[in-house]
Amino acid sequence: RSTGVAHLHESRESIIASFKNVMSTGVVCGEPIRGCLVSIEDAKFHGDAAHRGGGQLIGMTRRAISAAFLKSSPRLLEPLYAVEVAVPRPQSNGVYEVLAARRGEIQVLDHRHHNDNSFEGNGNGNSAAAAAAAAASQMVTINALMPVLESFGFTEALRQKTHGTAFPVMSFDHFEPLSGSIDDVDDAVRGGGGDNGGESACVRQMIAVRQRKQLHNADTLPRPADFEDRL
Repeated sequence: RSTGVAHLHESRESIIASFKNVMSTGVVCGEPIRGCLVSIEDAKFHGDAAHRGGGQLIGMTRRAISAAFLKSSPRLLEPLYAVEVAVPRPQSNGVYEVLAARRGEIQVLDHRHHNDNSFEGNGNGNSAAAAAAAAASQMVTINALMPVLESFGFTEALRQKTHGTAFPVMSFDHFEPLSGSIDDVDDAVRGGGGDNGGESACVRQMIAVRQRKQLHNADTLPRPADFEDRL
């Protein structure tokens, strides 16, 4: 948006390199950033070309973008799997239990009859047995969405609950914002609670990722002031 800024065009490549660096490594959890626009409102460059090189501009621009990003109330996006589970109807409750324990959301429930033959009783209880066999042969297809984070060990847990009769298929579907706000993290760390009681999924996941990656001050969020140059 800036106009009439001297030396801006010749510094373009360094600014773009800084932008790509921040977008690829992230500020909050060291993860890639999506859907971010950075606008240069104004800039002032040194008159000497020796002080406008990449060594001077890239680090400075990276810090400015990082501070601006933290002031924009960013949110964490969580990848979701589309899950399709084929299971006999009598065992379907086991699938629901596993999905509920892993933050899964049921999308579609489809019934497929694998045995459409009719049965006639002969007075010896065969009719009841045939009905039970028909019910057991009815397959149910359950479609759900489940966070990728919760997918580890999902197949094993599913087969334990359904006695090995469930057949899951998982594929990436989309990203979805985690509940809560990153701005709640300071209140959560201090024990103040914040708007989400300090227990939002966003806060928990952010701190867990920062601790796993052993980032600086992993228990809290960097502040915009941390990126200011101090002379």
